[in-house]
Amino acid sequence: EDCPNVKLVREKIDLFVEVEAGAPDGHEILFFEEGDALIDGDPGDLQFVIRTQEDKKRNIKRVGNDLHMTMDITLVEALNGFSKVFTHYDGHKVRIERDEVTVPFHVLTIKNEGLPKYNQFKKFGNLVITFQVQFPKFMEKHQMTAIAKAFPDENIFKKEFYATLS
Repeated sequence: EDCPNVKLVREKIDLFVEVEAGAPDGHEILFFEEGDALIDGDPGDLQFVIRTQEDKKRNIKRVGNDLHMTMDITLVEALNGFSKVFTHYDGHKVRIERDEVTVPFHVLTIKNEGLPKYNQFKKFGNLVITFQVQFPKFMEKHQMTAIAKAFPDENIFKKEFYATLS
């Protein structure tokens, strides 16, 4: 722009970036000679770098090809079991079921439900779910009495919890 003999004009062009499924964080996509002109007038290359962003809405983050997710369940679901459906990024449904007691921070791994492995046909990472149990903020006296009657041996919780940690 400082030299009066060389006129540079900025052009607007549309470039389409196709990100392949499972492309890793930091993966680079290069557009040859699509960048700004260098000093001698030759255009430079334009480089896109893929950055993975955490899905805060659904509590999901990527770790390699695995998806790590935190799932909230109610106290009733934790004690009685549950069945939930998770809609994956490609639209298919994944059923998440437990038919036993789920302690807080229990981890469930569902094989081959993570992200596609880059450049590996039909190979996927895992979906790793950590359960967060939501306890009620308030209970009526009759509810507390019913729980006390249902679980007369208070050590049942301690035994189960410590058994899952070891």
